[in-house]
Amino acid sequence: MYSTKGGEKPTLSVGSVTFISNPTPKYQAGQIYQPNGEQVVDAKISVNNDTLEFKQLPVGNSIAYVGNMVIADSKETMLNEVEGMKRISQDIIDKMDYHIAVVDACEQMIENLNPQVAKERETDKRLAALETAVGGFGSRFDELKSLLIGRSSTPTKK
Repeated sequence: MYSTKGGEKPTLSVGSVTFISNPTPKYQAGQIYQPNGEQVVDAKISVNNDTLEFKQLPVGNSIAYVGNMVIADSKETMLNEVEGMKRISQDIIDKMDYHIAVVDACEQMIENLNPQVAKERETDKRLAALETAVGGFGSRFDELKSLLIGRSSTPTKK
């Protein structure tokens, strides 16, 4: 059994099935009528000294999706799934410059459509520039102070 755990850094684990229940109908009597009679099983899989429990896995599928996990019964099936995950992320990366350009263009259109937004952004830019300038004064005052202290401690010639 192969499983991947999704997220920012997906991981691959290889395990073995330690328990599998007998197939049962997905929907019991009195619930939703299902003409195709979909069957499910409960399974326990041992992975890295842990036992993972899965409820109602579809019978007859070579792959199952449970939360942010993917479970496959063969290396080839998991390889196809991992290649698919990679392809999706690569497509997003490949389109990043396009989407950055769209966001920039939309920002400009918003400013054109709403002059108040343009004024607020201009005010924010000026404020940031002032903060940078004032921050620079602090280091300059420190330099001036050390120069003055240095001069006052140096004996003067008469």
